[in-house]
Amino acid sequence: MLEALSHIAGSVPNGGEVLGIACASMGEACVLIDDAGKPVANAIAWFDRRTEAVTIELEQKLGQQRAFRIAGIQIDPTLTLPKLLWHRETAPDVFALVRKILNIADWIAFRLCGEAATDPSLASRTLCLDMAARDWSPEILQVAELDRALLPPIRPSGTQLGPVRQSVLAATGLPGRPVVAVGAHDHVCGGFAAGAGRPGVLLDSMGTAEALFQTVARPVLTEANRHVGFAQGIVGLHRSFSYFGTGINSSAAPSSGSAPCWRCRAQAAGARRADRGGRRRPARRPRHGIPAHLAYGTAPSVDRASRGAFLGLTAAPIGETCSVPCWRGWRWRRGWPSTRWPRNPARASRTRSG
Repeated sequence: MLEALSHIAGSVPNGGEVLGIACASMGEACVLIDDAGKPVANAIAWFDRRTEAVTIELEQKLGQQRAFRIAGIQIDPTLTLPKLLWHRETAPDVFALVRKILNIADWIAFRLCGEAATDPSLASRTLCLDMAARDWSPEILQVAELDRALLPPIRPSGTQLGPVRQSVLAATGLPGRPVVAVGAHDHVCGGFAAGAGRPGVLLDSMGTAEALFQTVARPVLTEANRHVGFAQGIVGLHRSFSYFGTGINSSAAPSSGSAPCWRCRAQAAGARRADRGGRRRPARRPRHGIPAHLAYGTAPSVDRASRGAFLGLTAAPIGETCSVPCWRGWRWRRGWPSTRWPRNPARASRTRSG
């Protein structure tokens, strides 16, 4: 962190000042700190599924339907709450030392200014947020037997927390008197940069994980939306709004951001063969396709409930058989209405990569 801030300080023009700092990060992963503000355990990566056993127990106590009605998301091993339950079950003595639980962006802000807070978009990925109340859920915390005092206050993104510590300014050379503000979930921040912060725009946010979501005025916590795999969250700025989303997460398979790149390489390889006078197969109606119904599922573990897939494509496809189904997957205006997208047909699409 200090190295990154030193690099920023070095790029500030002479006479310039840094006015504010906020951080975006992945959701789900968290840091457990004690009274002195020191971590007491290693953070578990967002995609780590060692929490599957405690997740099953939580599902039996709370239930998927009730969890979705409250938090807008189904119970999943990657979320923050199962991580906390795993820490408590496997190392109760260490967990007893915990005084605050911070998402990664919140932890960085805390290190910079000493104030703890989170924003609604990161809180949406904890499984502890009450979507209707826009605050921590007493019911979920009671079921999980988790003390509310361990969770930070929820503040809109951009809320000032405090000035950057003098020790950080001295170590990095940051000019001016910058203040630290509440950050947000990385997909959400990328959505604003891509122009997807208004209703009617569909965002495909690609990185090590892929999230597809659309801004809506308010959450729609219906059983139909839970059944097809939509997750929902809240974004808090000068006004609050919500989003629908579904994820295709992968670290090893050719999906997420690597899928379009793979398609382009395959297409280019077919074109080079044609340029060399190689024989190309005649165009025919492809029998492959990418279903538009892409529901939340995580990898690299097998998820039998996952509803998204590349069908019939091989590692070395011919250009025509590859390009048509891949581009069909990008035709959001025709594809997404079939997913029962709730009363908010997409009028435009945006893509970003991380």
